[in-house]
Amino acid sequence: MELSNEDSLRLNVMLSNANAIRIDENKMMVYGLSDDKEFSIQLNPNCKTEKYLKMVRELLSTFALGSPKGYPVFISRWIRMDQLNNIDLSKLLLLGEPEAIVAIAGSATLTNQLAKKAWWASPTAENARFMLKNPNIAQDTMGKVLAQYLFEFLPFETESKEILNTVPLILQRDLINQSQKDKLWLQGKRKKVYRLGFLLQCLDQLPNEAPQRSDLETIRQFIEKNQLKHPLTDHLIKCLSQHGQSFIKTCEEVLLKPGDQDMVSTLFTVMENLFSPCQLEMNEFDQVQDIIDYTDTQIDKLINSSNLNHSLLSQHFMLDDIKSLIILAQLKESHVMPILVRSSAIGSVLRKQLNPIFSLILIHIKNLQTAKS
Repeated sequence: MELSNEDSLRLNVMLSNANAIRIDENKMMVYGLSDDKEFSIQLNPNCKTEKYLKMVRELLSTFALGSPKGYPVFISRWIRMDQLNNIDLSKLLLLGEPEAIVAIAGSATLTNQLAKKAWWASPTAENARFMLKNPNIAQDTMGKVLAQYLFEFLPFETESKEILNTVPLILQRDLINQSQKDKLWLQGKRKKVYRLGFLLQCLDQLPNEAPQRSDLETIRQFIEKNQLKHPLTDHLIKCLSQHGQSFIKTCEEVLLKPGDQDMVSTLFTVMENLFSPCQLEMNEFDQVQDIIDYTDTQIDKLINSSNLNHSLLSQHFMLDDIKSLIILAQLKESHVMPILVRSSAIGSVLRKQLNPIFSLILIHIKNLQTAKS
């Protein structure tokens, strides 16, 4: 069985002029793109449609890759993330195969022009995310095109994982405008996963929802006067600032109402990024309560090993804040993993399961929000 003579001839003419091919299986249409011009062929199958489409793709493969068996060979070998360094990406655009476009979108060698053609061939949220992870694409003209699509598609995303993959990408640089960023932030009041996306991308540029802690200037002056400059006190100042308080407040909001396991895992990644400058050399503990107990009993030793003046910190009620920073800096996803691996719960059931751990963490989050003098 072969393609009809008419289809074979028209497809070969299309291939000699096209830069990219797209197949609509439902309509049995083949579309070609030449520069910015689109043209199409209505297929006339002479056998079952599945078999006919396979023959069409084999013709495309013969032209693009030099072998009628190139299509099944390549499709079985493609790995989605950047395993195409030795392949001419422009040839894969001619295969009419969505999986080929996924592979192109994830390639580190992708250019803006190739991205434009790949986007025409398969404009999906998955491909947009793949391409926006490439700094060269995000910084070029296609960056805003892809970000705009993802922004408009976000209301239709139902999985937290996909939202968390999308929001940080479209918050890069000026890919979307400020009013769109404000809209996403406001949506986060109802859907906390949006705000978690902000935490992943905008560590120091969150909307200023929270004021700086009221005793910030007093603490800053005390540190300077007593020469207490240190990574711990530097980070304390950062956490008490407007941006720091906004970040901590947002963490608190997610801790109070995580929707699913993806949100929980991401939140611990976010908090680790925020508090990592306060990590000290100490034993690793499996339980959060053990971290708290150790820090409470060994705070003198921990402070002294950090070359800070324990008595001075105590004088200005800073010791509790420093202790909270140290405790929060030791938190890892592994502390909640035993619960997550045993449960597929979401919503209120998940929150109930995590409450014994989260209630301990929230005490120290709240402590950093509370002025001491």
